[in-house]
Amino acid sequence: MVSEVGPDSESKDWAVRGQGRANVVFGYVGTVAILGGKVLRVAKRKTDKAGQRDKHRALRDAVWAGVPGMLLQDQMVESWNYMHNVIGPVLGKRFVSDGLIVDVPMSLWSGLNLEERGFLLPDSTLFSESAINGCRVKGPIMSIELKPKCGFLPSCSAENPKGNIPKFALQQKLKLKQGRIDSYSQYNPLDMFSGDPERMKKAFYELLKTPQNNLRLFLDGKAVPVGASGLLDPKVGQLVESAIASSVGNTEAVGWDVLIDMLIRMLLKEGILERILSLQKLDRFDIEGIYPIYQKLMGLSDAELEELADLEGDPRCFESTSADTLLLEQCVCVRKGGAGCRQTVDGPDTRNKSAGSDSACHSFDRNGNCGDESCAEHRQLLHSVRDYLIAATAKDCSVFLTFRGVSQEKGKNNEEEEDACGSGGSSYGDECRLLDLGSKRVLYKVVVADLDIKHVSKIPNHFAVDRTIQDLFEGPLNKGKVAE
Repeated sequence: MVSEVGPDSESKDWAVRGQGRANVVFGYVGTVAILGGKVLRVAKRKTDKAGQRDKHRALRDAVWAGVPGMLLQDQMVESWNYMHNVIGPVLGKRFVSDGLIVDVPMSLWSGLNLEERGFLLPDSTLFSESAINGCRVKGPIMSIELKPKCGFLPSCSAENPKGNIPKFALQQKLKLKQGRIDSYSQYNPLDMFSGDPERMKKAFYELLKTPQNNLRLFLDGKAVPVGASGLLDPKVGQLVESAIASSVGNTEAVGWDVLIDMLIRMLLKEGILERILSLQKLDRFDIEGIYPIYQKLMGLSDAELEELADLEGDPRCFESTSADTLLLEQCVCVRKGGAGCRQTVDGPDTRNKSAGSDSACHSFDRNGNCGDESCAEHRQLLHSVRDYLIAATAKDCSVFLTFRGVSQEKGKNNEEEEDACGSGGSSYGDECRLLDLGSKRVLYKVVVADLDIKHVSKIPNHFAVDRTIQDLFEGPLNKGKVAE
């Protein structure tokens, strides 16, 4: 439910917890009880040239006109609808926090060039009292924030490096060359998405070595500082050993091995990476195919874009269905050419059954009133851009895995404990589950965050970065060698 309720607090009551290119996240440190255990997520103000802004707004309206609740002229409500009515049905609504739209204290946003409203959300690194719901918990609350990144490879021509090197690795080379990172990460998202526990374990350890902003550890809601050896720093290791011992007792395995094993079991049990991947695979053309589509649509007049938006929003031309059907069963017009990419996959859990076959372009007019052939083509292009933007959200999301030990051992009053523990939930979707660890158990939850709408105005930037990355490669047949 969306609520226009401003937090009764001052800027001193909020401390920066983290920030990315688009948002700043504040944690509440004040004394107002109702705000305890909450975070405030506020978008940074966007800059765009006036003429381009108007054109991009017209294209944006045309792209999203067919999706209910996305053209309300209120960006915050549109963002809420996007998270819960577009992304949520595919991921599973219990994985998406049900935040409130709130007014941000003026003293907070005015000095940081932020928007005046934000989302008040439950802290994904903590448990609410209602979530614990009678569970006899013990030990600190441990939480891992994982940015899994893109889990598949596009299928490209022989000279295109993207066909055999994950996008994450290509971006690492570019960031290293530009001085934006100090060391190259060997993390491979294809391992994380593979569904193979051994490959997933390797992926986690690579992130521990070089976490950057792709893996963060929290203890009782506080971020653990990264040491000289990443999160594998001995001091961090001692904290992990102590926390694991308090939560699940002493084990023969090393603390990190126990933690990673639990994280992998949570991910596989919930199937959340498969759901994220299904959204990522909506990108059927890669940026090389989407950029020409973007250019063609931007070449239309405002009147033509407005007409397309009207058709998209006309119920006679589009039969509204549930959001997951809308996303996963759309017709896509495939256009081949040059060294453009189509998606392919690696591993048993990254199969794309539609890859390698072109879908026929069907008219979206179910009553024969959708306009001429050119109009139908433009609408298909709009759907391709929409799919690309949804996929971009899934490629940039975060997954929080949060857990705490349970005092009751398995086998002692197990039925009563099962009924009380892990059955909780709050109005924020803070739903928890139990994970068996032999004679021990932990209470855990999985939350997917950073589910922002990606703006159509960013497509030229995506294409420019893609060109720069490919320029790093030496020769047309470099066999994956990157120029240093």
